[in-house]
Amino acid sequence: MMLAKSPPSSFIADVLNSAEEKLTISVRLESGGYGIGLGASCGDSIGMGIPNGWPPISAYMAEENNQNSSGPILVQVGDDRITYTRYSAFGGSGSCYGVQPLNAQTRHRLISYWLATSPRDMSWHAEEFHTIVWTSQEQYLHDLAVEVETQRALLRATVESLRAAKLLNANDADAAQPQLTLVIRCDAKPCPLPGTSQAAP
Repeated sequence: MMLAKSPPSSFIADVLNSAEEKLTISVRLESGGYGIGLGASCGDSIGMGIPNGWPPISAYMAEENNQNSSGPILVQVGDDRITYTRYSAFGGSGSCYGVQPLNAQTRHRLISYWLATSPRDMSWHAEEFHTIVWTSQEQYLHDLAVEVETQRALLRATVESLRAAKLLNANDADAAQPQLTLVIRCDAKPCPLPGTSQAAP
């Protein structure tokens, strides 16, 4: 995030080449929405109290995008910010807003920052979910090819937008390309796709 403030073209190209869109295609026998559930847990640790004879000792905790944090801002890029707070090293601590690693989601946020837009307004996202309603093998292959090429075109357009904004030079733009990972999920019963694993009910 700190390097993203005034990035050289090669740095942007590195982020683009490591960026990824995971496209999950749900194949169904009739139209319907695609749902996915995610669960997460977080909580506080229990303090152990200050040992006899010890002076107060402080520790620091960094948090990302905790809107309730009143701590100083360590770094901010667009709407994404990291703050830090000081707490007793012997007291309880914990947070549901841990600092995220450099992954598909955080790379996507960096790219949206360089394009001066919000992550939700980007033409593509780190995870995309689409449905293909099965009527025939020919129709399925056609719809799949169209969807894949549509997403590839959006990724290429992102590179061209960064080139047009003069954030990428010609050499880096020619070599830079976010990756597209395709996952086929068969939600039809019986599954019409040979060799494709059936989704769990």
